Amino acid sequence: MARTIYIHKSLVLFPTDTGNLETVNLIDRGEYQVERVRNPLKKRGAPWLKVVGESWGNAEVCWKAVSRDIAHPRRSFQPASSNWPGVILAALCLGLIFLRPPAGPSEKDLRNLPELKMQLAGLVNQLDNLTNHYSLLSSDVQTHYQKCYEDAIYSLDIYPRYRAVQQAQEGEVLRQRPDLEPYVAAVNALDEEFYRAWHDWGIPNRPELLAQLQEKKQRVFSTETMKKHQPAYERLRAAQFTAENVGPSIELNERIEQEIVDANPVLQDVARQNRDCVDRALNLLMRINLLQTQIAQLTKPEKLLKTARAF
Repeated sequence: MARTIYIHKSLVLFPTDTGNLETVNLIDRGEYQVERVRNPLKKRGAPWLKVVGESWGNAEVCWKAVSRDIAHPRRSFQPASSNWPGVILAALCLGLIFLRPPAGPSEKDLRNLPELKMQLAGLVNQLDNLTNHYSLLSSDVQTHYQKCYEDAIYSLDIYPRYRAVQQAQEGEVLRQRPDLEPYVAAVNALDEEFYRAWHDWGIPNRPELLAQLQEKKQRVFSTETMKKHQPAYERLRAAQFTAENVGPSIELNERIEQEIVDANPVLQDVARQNRDCVDRALNLLMRINLLQTQIAQLTKPEKLLKTARAF
């Protein structure tokens, strides 16, 4: 029996006829007519919900996580096709959080692995499309706000906090990848030059010096070494965010927003959207990192078991 569901967030769907997790479709928030179908992944598993007239669906628990039942007309279904490898690549770009693994997974945990992967794909998709929910982030005022943000980092009150957060993150990254030290050193050296340019006495033409430093920054980041190391550094940095250590980053972002708005009241709305976007991104990163860890812990023993059976 069909029923109408309203989802308030995007949802990843999979082919219900084959259960092939390598192909996914994404539907936007809205109203959909859905009906129950057999679970394509587990013979006696919980039924899925699929869109009426289409062969795309997901586990009922995934629908419920982003929906509420209503009784309104059906919205047309227009899926956007994408490939699972692309979703996996996006997830890998966020890195893995390094936690002590718990006891070995149970058989029930292994059966839930496909659902965990579907949840992960949904979270990665939300993160990839997060900025689309903030209209001012794609406006001309965003460019002005971004310039003010970069300048605010070097204020007397914020710069020590900024450096403290940076050093904590850099230490963990370098522990895992010592070869990224040249990248970290170059970024820190540029930060110090900008800070001195903003605050040293006796500088005859500060705007000209800052413009020269901006050109130098562009040259440094256009080198092959920096272009190679920056993505690796950002992946490892993103993997550090957990509920226990995300606080300083959130507090720093709030303080920068306050600094900008105090000096430029007209930027209050775009500043608020930027901070809300960053806060939601950090929350998604924490959930993604946790799921990555759970999946890694489940797939490792699964691979070991397959290897043992081969002998």
